[in-house]
This record gives sequence, C-alpha cells and structure tokens, in this order.
Amino acid sequence: MWKQLLHLLKSATIGRSVPASAGTPFYVYRVKTPEGDRDLVSLLSGAFEFGLIEEAIVGECTQSLEDGKHVTEANFRPNPTFVRLLHHVIARHAPQLPALRAEARRQHTGWVYVIDARTASPDGHVPPCDIIGGFEVRSGEVAPGSYRPNTDHKLLTANGVFRLEPALHERLMEQINERIVARSHHVTG
Repeated sequence: MWKQLLHLLKSATIGRSVPASAGTPFYVYRVKTPEGDRDLVSLLSGAFEFGLIEEAIVGECTQSLEDGKHVTEANFRPNPTFVRLLHHVIARHAPQLPALRAEARRQHTGWVYVIDARTASPDGHVPPCDIIGGFEVRSGEVAPGSYRPNTDHKLLTANGVFRLEPALHERLMEQINERIVARSHHVTG
C-alpha cells in the first residue's frame, strides 16, 4: 500500500500544520489517488520537488480529515517503513546519549528504556504505549546490539505525536533528509 502511494506524492497538496500538544510538530499532506483523497502524516514541512519518500511518512489517516478535524489515535495508521527507520536511529544513536549511559552505570545490570518524551510522568509510571524500546545493560554499559523495540509503543496517542529526546530527533531528521537527497540524486542522475 505505501509503495503505491509514493508515485502519487508529487500531486500532494501543500501540507498544513496539524495542532499537536507541545512538542513535535507534524504535517498532513492530502494526496489524490484513484480511490480518492488520502491524508498522509509527516514530520517534514514544505514542498518537495520529488515528493515525500516513504521513510518520511509517519503514517496515514484512515479517514479523510475534513475541515476542522484532527489526526487522532482512532483515525491514524502508522507506516511500518517509518517505524523501522525510527528504531534504527534509536538503536544506533541512543547508546551515545549521556543520560542513557548514566542510567546504565547506575543500574549496572538489567534494561534501560527509551521513554517517549510526551509521557506525563517519565520518572513515575510510564504506560506501555510511551515506552519506545529498551537496551540491555551489562556491567554498567549498554550491551552492543541489544536494542529491542517495544511493539506496544504508539506513534500517536491522546497526548500527541511521539517525541524523542532532542539529539535523537535531530538524528532522525538527518536520516530522513539524507535519504531524500540520495533519492533525488537517483531520480535526476
């Protein structure tokens, strides 16, 4: 389904900002398909000469967003390609975060978790939908290759779209932009 949308993204209307709780802004792009209009959610704003790439699409609204309607848990379906990229970025870059390393040293053994920054109580009870994934800790260090995504994490809840720690968000956006550049060179080259 996602790949079928890719060639249609050039015809997307300009994205409009969707109100979200404090944190990560996101945009909805309306794409015309033979089956009708579809609303795609992305972290990227602006027009794209070559369309949005699959990795830049956070998900899709299961129902068309008419004027005044918002993206909600009930009408949002995540894009598995974006989810894979998100977890790839976390697995690769989170072990270098000072806070994660400090928690691994403090804990010494067990698991440390990457918590969605939108959660109301990061130091208290964190609902499973706000735990992005975890790393195994051995001898006070994050074990290489130990990252495990949490399949119960939700990209969108009543508290808004997912939020990463700023350094991870920056890495995610860099990865998306690098892939856009690589694809644009492929298209024009």
